[in-house]
Amino acid sequence: MEKSNAVPSSVGEVIDVATPSSRKLQALGMLWTFIALVTFVFINYLIIGSLGGDDPILSRKHPISFVGAPLFIFICWYALGSAVQRFHAASSAERYFRAGPGGVSVCVPDDQGNTFRFSFRTIRFDLPWDQIKTWYPFVQSMNGIPTERAMIFETLEGRKLKIKTYHFAERQKQITANLTSAKSMTMLNPTATISAPEDGEEINAAALPPGAGELSIEIKKKREPVKEIDLRTIHVTQRAASLERIADLLETKIAVICPAAAGFKVSRKRYQPFREWKNVFGIRLLVRRGLLDGYEIQIAPNDSEARQLTISMCPSSLISDIRRYLSMAAGAILFVISLTRMSEISHWLGEFSRLTPLVLLVLLLAGLGLCTAILELPIRLVRLLLTNKQKVEAQKRELKVGIREMAM
Repeated sequence: MEKSNAVPSSVGEVIDVATPSSRKLQALGMLWTFIALVTFVFINYLIIGSLGGDDPILSRKHPISFVGAPLFIFICWYALGSAVQRFHAASSAERYFRAGPGGVSVCVPDDQGNTFRFSFRTIRFDLPWDQIKTWYPFVQSMNGIPTERAMIFETLEGRKLKIKTYHFAERQKQITANLTSAKSMTMLNPTATISAPEDGEEINAAALPPGAGELSIEIKKKREPVKEIDLRTIHVTQRAASLERIADLLETKIAVICPAAAGFKVSRKRYQPFREWKNVFGIRLLVRRGLLDGYEIQIAPNDSEARQLTISMCPSSLISDIRRYLSMAAGAILFVISLTRMSEISHWLGEFSRLTPLVLLVLLLAGLGLCTAILELPIRLVRLLLTNKQKVEAQKRELKVGIREMAM
């Protein structure tokens, strides 16, 4: 990477981690122009066929063409708007992607939401590292073919900022390495440079996230925060060990409050709160007694560098796990039965037989939901009859007090 001078910003001095590229944007503009021309030619063919032919193509005899004509107009207009945006962005002089020990500074064109109006606007922000929950390279694929590459920044407030890498000359892997190097610099001088890996050179897996990954949908339990612990005074390489020590102390404290002699069992497991960072982990402690009593206590890092930990808890019993497994089994059985009856379902759908896979998916989800709802009623009844609510609340308060005392 070429030598770059430090530039002042609201997050401190920053240096370029990527070089603006006009060639990439011009190439994309030419591609979108070609798509617009192809669709425009096809639209003209439809118009000529409908006006001069004995059997107009825009008729009920050609339903697919009749419905597809407005779609081609839509595609043509979108392609023209995208081409204008790419050429406009290529001619824009103010584009940069910078970073330093204090944070990142970005100024790039925004091509979201304004394509049909052929409009152009710029995204500009300075974001401190202590406000970033996690960041990672992202690749969106279609049938295994990458269609978009970007750098994603997720803030502690829940915002998600996407910086598309086609604005810059470097590859996504190199930008990731440059960003990590700039972030870890302890000093910045006017002649500072960022060393980028050569082609074929491996990037340290402990320092960087994997190259790409789709965003996943995760169903999270509703947890009650109990205590937050600040680890910013501890070096980043020692925070994982600190988390383990906190979990050890917490497990010891729980063993005193919920002793094995009273029938309690405590288990412990790791989990990954951020799929993009394999070296960042959290810990869950399961406190169980019998079928009905239990809690899940979670020690979770708030961001990808574990600058803060949040200890939270929620009810978690063995009977709830059994209900979940039974619901999954019931849904799977209903799905298998539906597969054996697929021909009957297709016949019943008639003209809509193409929707058979969607109907099977709906049946699977319906089976899961129905079984969960049916099993929830007896569980609530058993808890109402066999559980001492006052005793449970007192135990819950004791656990919260014990967690706060351990954190202090």
